Amino acid sequence: QAVEFEIVDGERGPQASNVKIM
Repeated sequence: QAVEFEIVDGERGPQASNVKIM
Protein backbone atom coordinates (compact mmCIF):
# COMPACT_ATOMS: atom_id res chain seq x y z
CA GLN A 1 0.00 0.00 0.00
CA ALA A 2 1.39 3.37 -0.99
CA VAL A 3 -0.11 6.69 0.02
CA GLU A 4 1.11 9.88 -1.60
CA PHE A 5 -0.06 13.35 -0.67
CA GLU A 6 1.28 16.86 -1.00
CA ILE A 7 1.24 19.33 1.86
CA VAL A 8 1.15 23.02 0.96
CA ASP A 9 2.30 24.87 4.04
CA GLY A 10 4.79 27.71 3.98
CA GLU A 11 5.41 27.30 7.70
CA ARG A 12 6.64 23.73 7.30
CA GLY A 13 9.18 24.65 4.65
CA PRO A 14 10.01 23.10 1.28
CA GLN A 15 11.21 19.86 2.89
CA ALA A 16 7.66 18.96 3.91
CA SER A 17 6.10 19.95 0.58
CA ASN A 18 6.23 16.31 -0.58
CA VAL A 19 5.41 13.52 1.85
CA LYS A 20 5.35 9.87 0.82
CA ILE A 21 4.20 7.04 3.06
CA MET A 22 4.88 3.50 1.86
